[in-house]
Amino acid sequence: MWQRIQTLFLLVSAILLIILFFSPLAVLQINDDTFYEIYIKGFVNENTVQYSYSLIFFNLIILLLNIIIIFLFKKRILQMRLCVYNFLLLLGIQGIIIYVIYSSSSKLNAEVFLEYSVILPIISAILHLLAFKYIKKDEELVRSADRIR
Repeated sequence: MWQRIQTLFLLVSAILLIILFFSPLAVLQINDDTFYEIYIKGFVNENTVQYSYSLIFFNLIILLLNIIIIFLFKKRILQMRLCVYNFLLLLGIQGIIIYVIYSSSSKLNAEVFLEYSVILPIISAILHLLAFKYIKKDEELVRSADRIR
């Protein structure tokens, strides 16, 4: 299971999604003194946190689906389908993150400073596409071996 390259892609994707929980997505600067940090969990201003449960829930669903995909290595067709679904969910969470950042910056009339973790869902989506490619290659190999028998 772990020797397959697609499993490593999915594992790196899961690690990136875990990092997404703890790293800031953007910093909003309203004036010289007021800063808001946007995380998956919500907005943080000094020590106060305004939670955003929808983003937390969405990221947890993607992470759990990613882990389920890793352990479905014997059911390659289902694994490929779930990779595609997770890819679409990752694109969706990326869109929601960008929407939250820029809509809150326009409401607060703040300047946006994006952090590196904004692109983690895109990197994870690319890793899912690569995993899909190698799962498909494994399935074709198994099917060709069945024809020889």
